[in-house]
This record gives sequence, structure tokens and C-alpha cells, in this order.
Amino acid sequence: MQSIHIEPEELYLTSRAMWQQSQQISQVASSLQAAVMRLEMAWLGGSAEEVISSLQVVIRRLRDRMDELERLGLILSREAERWQESDQVWSRVYRDELLQKGP
Repeated sequence: MQSIHIEPEELYLTSRAMWQQSQQISQVASSLQAAVMRLEMAWLGGSAEEVISSLQVVIRRLRDRMDELERLGLILSREAERWQESDQVWSRVYRDELLQKGP
């Protein structure tokens, strides 16, 4: 049977970093959306529609990646919690067994 090694604190740190990065992506997407809105007012005709449409696709993809980072970060956080709880249970079991055996 393969052993499992988990360091919950590292999972928490990675989860937090993923959340922070998702927030940065959100800010970038919002800034880009504002720029696209300004561009729509400033540029009509020619290839404007094509460029603006392509930028909207980029914004949607950024938001999708943001959602994915948040989802994966939540999974990591939950996994860390699960392993910490399990570790606490096993620590109590071990301690109780030691107390039952006595010195």
C-alpha cells in the first residue's frame, strides 16, 4: 500500500496563494472590461467589432481561470482541514492508548 504524506499548512498556504491570484485576475479582468467599454465609445467601424469581440473572449477566459483557481483553492483548503481533523483523531487515539498502558 502506498503511503500518503500531507502537510496541511502547505496546502493552506497554497490555497491562500491561489485565492490571492484569483483576486488579481479579477482586478485585471475588471480593468480590461473598463478599457473595452472606453474602446467601444472611441472606435467605430473597421475592425473595431472584431477586436472588441476578441477582447471580450479574453475577459471571459480570465474570469473562467479565476473561478477555476478559487475552486481548486477551496478543494485544497478542505483537504487540509480533513487531514488536520484526521491527525487530531489519531493523536487522541494514540494518547489514550498510552494513558491506558500507563508508565
